[in-house]
Amino acid sequence: MAGKEVAAYHYVNQDGFPLFDVVRYEPKRFVQRHRENGSWVYNLNGVQRVPYRLPAVLEAVAARRPVWICEGEEDVHALERLGVAATTNPGGTGNTKLWTDFAHWLEGAEVVIVADRDEPGMRHARQVRDALAGVALTVCIVRAAEGKDASDHVGAGFGLEDFVEVEAEQPVDAGADRFAVTWSDSKPPKLILPPLPGPTDTPGLCGWLTAVLCLDPLHPIVGGSHYGKPGYGHIKLLRSDAPELLFQPASMLNTGSKLTEALMWQQSMPGDREPHGFTNEHARHIAYVAKRLCGARRGPTAEEETTAIVGAFMEVAAAVEGHTLHGTTAQRYEALDALRRPLDGQRGVPLGPPRYLVDSETGEVVIRVGELRAVARTHLGTALAHGWLDARMDALGWDRVTLNAWAMPGREGRSGSHHRLVEAYRGHLPAEQVNNEIQGEIAG
Repeated sequence: MAGKEVAAYHYVNQDGFPLFDVVRYEPKRFVQRHRENGSWVYNLNGVQRVPYRLPAVLEAVAARRPVWICEGEEDVHALERLGVAATTNPGGTGNTKLWTDFAHWLEGAEVVIVADRDEPGMRHARQVRDALAGVALTVCIVRAAEGKDASDHVGAGFGLEDFVEVEAEQPVDAGADRFAVTWSDSKPPKLILPPLPGPTDTPGLCGWLTAVLCLDPLHPIVGGSHYGKPGYGHIKLLRSDAPELLFQPASMLNTGSKLTEALMWQQSMPGDREPHGFTNEHARHIAYVAKRLCGARRGPTAEEETTAIVGAFMEVAAAVEGHTLHGTTAQRYEALDALRRPLDGQRGVPLGPPRYLVDSETGEVVIRVGELRAVARTHLGTALAHGWLDARMDALGWDRVTLNAWAMPGREGRSGSHHRLVEAYRGHLPAEQVNNEIQGEIAG
């Protein structure tokens, strides 16, 4: 290769397996390469792309620490010197679309994007932010206090608190951009509601109501229920980690002034905003969406739908038995290791079907969060609002847990041995579903 190699940045998968390098040369240019049959091949054909410093990123997400995203590997190293987890994508601003594939690594994370101080840098930061919509918990965009980028900022002696906020921290999980209300050009301006989602798009219906009712996107609507006779009784709209909204009688949803008044007294979270002044026409659309969330007579209940999602997962997944997560450190490590799929040695991508663990001590079933989310998206045919699947699994009596294990016991094991960390749902299958699985194993 022409020029002098001055740095090689090593990209690895979640288990630290080397995938490829980004190499910097002088005069300044970058080349990507990977190992094939012991030799360097200067392309990434057939190689899995991942964010830089992926293991550190996953550790920060699991520990609920912020993750910083910048434009280059040297910027990542500069931020790491300040004690934070940082990452970037290979290829810089030219490969922003990779974040659509990378977003799942940052599920539930607090993200800070450092934008380079130029127009392409700001455009890149906004595109990364948009790619994380519906996955990350919050995203904000900042820029260097001095110089162009994070390296200049740190080199000038500034710290994390000195970054200049460009776009304020904002939740991105409830479809605020997708379901933004607008105003007409008439005088006085008239409120225009966003287009309605499809009647079976449950996450979309939740996101639409969250945005239209001016609710805190960190505590979105995740479902609804109706009690009493149709047209009477009362309606509850369920929120993530927040008190439910109660409309009693249910008919108040049909009247704009009554709906606005009821909302004003029930909004309870810090990010809730003053509700709009709804007309009866607005209220009619809102009542329609709320009714859809409460379950049409011909549609499945929330429990039935979630059970169907778990069932769809079980149909394609493979059972792992003979392990427990309630034993010794070594037993927990073996259980988590067995739950993980093997990786392709060349590309670092998972092989075979997803897996679920049947705990030998308790009979509990353990399913990795990311793999169940993937099946849920396919089953529903749509993206999932943040917290939607958590709330559904919680309603089934399943817990979301962070499972840690080290290959060796004690302090030495924690500092020097292999580590496994898995975000998972843990619970019991309905008896009839267990019987179906047993029959399926016998038939197989």
